[in-house]
Amino acid sequence: MTKVTTDNEHWYEMNEPVDQQSKDNLLKSVETGANVGEYTTKEKHGQLFVIGWSNEELRLPNQQAKERFLRYVRESKVSDDTELDFERAMEDPKA
Repeated sequence: MTKVTTDNEHWYEMNEPVDQQSKDNLLKSVETGANVGEYTTKEKHGQLFVIGWSNEELRLPNQQAKERFLRYVRESKVSDDTELDFERAMEDPKA
């Protein structure tokens, strides 16, 4: 049985993008309400349900919740971001 949560952080940790492409797929899925890569977003009764690879769905009950989740995803780092930050630091340690 699929569990439903409204906890953005918990759901994100369970379905965290592995790279920038996966992060972009998640953002696009939520923005468009479509199946993009490994993420699916469905609309039911005016609410969005985001599905990743865990056994939990993220329920976004309204536009504010959707915007809050999108902001959370945009601000979250993925492995590509970390590697890029490391490379920049090595190029210019004073940055």
